[in-house]
Amino acid sequence: MSFTASTESRMTSDDIHYLKTVLGKPLTLALAEITAKQPRDPIHYLGHWLFKYRYNQETDDSRKQDIQELVNERDRLERAKLVSFEFTFISVKCKQEKYPETYG
Repeated sequence: MSFTASTESRMTSDDIHYLKTVLGKPLTLALAEITAKQPRDPIHYLGHWLFKYRYNQETDDSRKQDIQELVNERDRLERAKLVSFEFTFISVKCKQEKYPETYG
């Protein structure tokens, strides 16, 4: 597939924005690495690089989700522990008021 002047003129600003948003960062990084390493088959290298980039993005997203779930669980447990402590404190306080001679 070759791009001609007519193909380029048919690209809208939305198309260009889409390409910049979705492909801008990975392609820039990939092309910089290809330029630095100058592999024998840059097209093959680019394909593998993009697959690896996508895999790393999915792994990072999954790791971030796991970390957020752990943080949420820790917060839930801390709140439950605080509620338990407050309940115990209130129970002891009530017993002290009910039986002052025992705790005097």
